[in-house]
Amino acid sequence: MQKKWFWPLGLIIILIIGGVIFWRIETYKNGVGFLAKDQNQSQDDCAQVEYPFACFLDRAMNANDPNLCADAGAEKRVDCLKACAEIKVTEIDCPRISSPDFQLECQTAIQPSKK
Repeated sequence: MQKKWFWPLGLIIILIIGGVIFWRIETYKNGVGFLAKDQNQSQDDCAQVEYPFACFLDRAMNANDPNLCADAGAEKRVDCLKACAEIKVTEIDCPRISSPDFQLECQTAIQPSKK
C-alpha cells in the first residue's frame, strides 16, 4: 500500500471511532440504556426492562420511599426492602408504609433482624 493512503485512511478510522463514542454518550444522556433510566418510571416501564427487580429497587432507593417496593410484586417486595436497608445501611421505617398488609409484612420480616 502506498504511503499517500495512510493519512486519509487514518482520518476515516478516527472519525468512525469518534462517531461511535459520541453516539454512545448521547444515548446514555437521553436515557436509552438500562443505567440511564428515569427515576420516575411507571410500574409498566420497570416490567419491560431486562432486570425488573433492579428497576423497582432503584426507584425505591432514589425516592427514599419503601412504598415503591410494593410494585416489585408479592414475592419480591420484602427482598426489595431488605436490599434497600442493606445498600443504604439504614433501617427501614415500616410505619411509613401505607398498605397495612405490606406494613405488617415489613414488620415481621425486617424488625426481627434488628437484634
